[in-house]
Amino acid sequence: MESIEALKRKISSAKELQSVVKTMKALAAVSIRQFEQAVESLGDYYRAVELGLLAVMMSGWQKSGAEESDESRHIGAILFGSDQGMCGQFNEEVAKFASAEFSKTRSGESDRRLIVVGARLAASLESRNFVIGELLDNPSSIAGVTDLVTELLMRVHAWQVDYDLETIILFHNRPTGSVTYEPTATVLLPIDRMFFTELGRKKWPNRSLPMFTIEREKLASSLISQYFFISLFRTLAESLAAENASRLASMQAAQRNIEDRIKELTTFYNQQRQLTITSELLDIVSGFEALAGGR
Repeated sequence: MESIEALKRKISSAKELQSVVKTMKALAAVSIRQFEQAVESLGDYYRAVELGLLAVMMSGWQKSGAEESDESRHIGAILFGSDQGMCGQFNEEVAKFASAEFSKTRSGESDRRLIVVGARLAASLESRNFVIGELLDNPSSIAGVTDLVTELLMRVHAWQVDYDLETIILFHNRPTGSVTYEPTATVLLPIDRMFFTELGRKKWPNRSLPMFTIEREKLASSLISQYFFISLFRTLAESLAAENASRLASMQAAQRNIEDRIKELTTFYNQQRQLTITSELLDIVSGFEALAGGR
């Protein structure tokens, strides 16, 4: 049977842990909103890039390049996970989903080039025998997202030059609710032909026809690079939002468990304290009766 002092120490430790969990919950909630706002802010930027491409297409430019195939052996993939723990099955979900998607292709390990963002995800992938080409750290805040996206764009360009990769897929968890998410895959390359087909059907939003002075091919190439930037930025921001959503869910579960534990310890402490008081009172009564009987 534990002493009252031991129970008091356990209750105090549980309350300290409860305070830490509450702080982590608050930080996760704030981070979720920051990354959600980052994704929302891409809307106007995306529309500007889309209008730029429409202007170039109206001048007669057409997307050129290799014909798309239904299936490609040589695949580049960028997988987004977490560096920190306390986020449930977040990384395992991405690893499991990517493994299932790769099993549907003709590519083997030697045909793949993988970049993994997040050390925890790298560990999950290695346990499934994936060969990781490069491991990058997640940004610690929203301010670091642009730098990482720029670095990833450089890696994508290097893949195209060094390995002539025409298929690049992004794997990440996407938020579906305040504390829920689902794994998803986005094809970065090749760009869906339907994107250009549907864009070509659109009308310029006003009567003033667009004009530009930059060389058409150079402008189109720059706009497509911005399209890739937006896709990578959105994917990374969604992944970070989902990570914090998963961490928030874990902290909520931990808080409930800690609250239950504190109630349990407090009840046991009160019982022990009552038993101690009762025992002391009985000792006093017994002593008094013994003294009275001696007279």
